[in-house]
Amino acid sequence: HCTLEELEERVQKWKTQVAAQLLEEAVKQQGAGAPPEENCSCGGRWVFQGYRERVVMTSQGPIRVKRAYFTCERCGAGFFPPGPGEEDSGRLE
Repeated sequence: HCTLEELEERVQKWKTQVAAQLLEEAVKQQGAGAPPEENCSCGGRWVFQGYRERVVMTSQGPIRVKRAYFTCERCGAGFFPPGPGEEDSGRLE
């Protein structure tokens, strides 16, 4: 048997795990990302390179996100939606 405090800690841990799983599934439902409407900062066009997976830190903990990956035809810069500088913003379009 556990104390009430131990049970509360277990429930909190389970809630966090379930919340991360639900968030990961919700992100999957939004799709895999779209190319940016604007060109790269060098003026080159973004070219689709396939899908890549990465781990994104959220308020519910880390989740895996599979998104489209693009590179600039001119300078070779990479773009993984939501985009450069937005990795930790929580914005996934």
